Amino acid sequence: MVQAVRGEFEQSSVLPPAVPGTLGETLRLNALHFGKAMGAGSDGRSLTHEALYRRGHRLAAGLQALGITRDQRIAMLSMNCVEMLEIYAAAEISGIPVVPLNFRLSAAEQAAVLRDCRPSVLFFEDQLAPTIPGARHDIAHCIAIGDAPEWAQAYEPFIAGAPEAAEWATFADDALACVLYTSGTTGQPKGCMYTHRGFRSVGALMAAKMGLTASDRGLIMMPLFHMGGKAVQLGLHWSGGELFIQRGFDALAVLQAIERERITVTHMAPTMIQTLLDHPELDSFDLSSLRVIFYSAAPMPEPVLRKGLDRLGAIFIQSYGQTEITGTVLPARCHRLDGSDADRRHLTSVGIPPRGVAVRIVDDGDRPCATGCPGEVLMRSPAAMAGYWNNPEATRETLVEGWVRTGDIGLVDEQGFLFLVDRKKDVIISGGENIYSREVENALYAHPEVAEAAVIGLPDPQWGEAVCAVVVRVPGSALDAEAVIAHCRSLIAGYKRPRAVRFVDDLPKLANGKIDKKALRAAEVGPSASADGS
Repeated sequence: MVQAVRGEFEQSSVLPPAVPGTLGETLRLNALHFGKAMGAGSDGRSLTHEALYRRGHRLAAGLQALGITRDQRIAMLSMNCVEMLEIYAAAEISGIPVVPLNFRLSAAEQAAVLRDCRPSVLFFEDQLAPTIPGARHDIAHCIAIGDAPEWAQAYEPFIAGAPEAAEWATFADDALACVLYTSGTTGQPKGCMYTHRGFRSVGALMAAKMGLTASDRGLIMMPLFHMGGKAVQLGLHWSGGELFIQRGFDALAVLQAIERERITVTHMAPTMIQTLLDHPELDSFDLSSLRVIFYSAAPMPEPVLRKGLDRLGAIFIQSYGQTEITGTVLPARCHRLDGSDADRRHLTSVGIPPRGVAVRIVDDGDRPCATGCPGEVLMRSPAAMAGYWNNPEATRETLVEGWVRTGDIGLVDEQGFLFLVDRKKDVIISGGENIYSREVENALYAHPEVAEAAVIGLPDPQWGEAVCAVVVRVPGSALDAEAVIAHCRSLIAGYKRPRAVRFVDDLPKLANGKIDKKALRAAEVGPSASADGS
């Protein structure tokens, strides 16, 4: 006989129940302990922890009324908004898995992901309706946030017409909670399956990395369909903190929000931090409440870090991980520009494994690499995916005896700091030599007139592949290719230098702030208009 979650709800009208040990219980405890604090807020709307929990229950009850069960899935397609947190809450309370979709995908790409995850319900923001016309015919229920087209229900009336709560059978903490799709930098996006236990571990680990407490007020502008934004949200809710979200990154809006909302922690990619620090009105805002800027996707270029430490103080914390697993951390105390040579070298690392996370470096035969020797990075953590959705072959390739193969090439130094040197598939083989793009990029970033840089390999009839540097100059710079190549020659071996340099106004970015090298290659970067470096 199925055991129903009842008890407290029958005895009291204060709060509906949640299944113990699940993400829904985290929301219930926040509603119980910090009910009047902000659980999810934006410029236009905010909900207390209690209101978020109650709205999640009502939305979950509406899904039950539609006949949606735990062997089905719901999907959502939206920019950051409070409604996304309500949909997450409904999934976490009911045990129905949720699939957040990347709103930046084309209609064809969106259709491919929807065919893969096959949701029974699709919540979507009205402005994104044009990206789903073909896929909607295979979805039983479409629910629009905003103005609903004739083929969809409207979100608010749907919630208003639902019961306050429904009874839900208990389920284990290893039940599927969410399918997060990767950015697809090396191929088609894959759906990373996270259980309730796995996501609770992500929240606990993020809270530990950032030192989060219920007194924190967090600002998220990274997309909530991506692990970066979702992980910080899980950490804040795990600790009972308050959460303020923005639609996307806008430097002025970020500065205004930090001052207005007295934000204590936020998460940005290094490119966003640079834009923030370069904003002409930076000094006119009171940012004294800010105690942590959590960054990921890449190490901080030293000029940006120096400016950040000077203007904002020692508040930077770096993390390394992937959609598949949450990994290392470089704490604020390691962001030192006035320390020893080792201290400065560690600034180019991605930190150390925190408690509960393990790192191994292995060669192509899965043999352990010696200290300081590069190999593939393997990680193990409770904050890891359970496998890829509908892709057992990829799961077998990536999950090996509890370890996650990251596909990154890295090395560990004598003090246990992890340094990334490249993606395994991005290693450039030129004249029989392995060239790691990260090493060349570090040399490029050392030039004071380089704002951003990316290195890719291009086919070369003589060398097999040739190093191509794609560079964004700082405003007003007249830097040319000869100067770039000469600068690199002074820092790295001659065979590693760029043989072509292309100057661009902007580099393509993924949702997580990483430079999209797949897009750079797809653009078929041709020979530089300047020197060839010979």
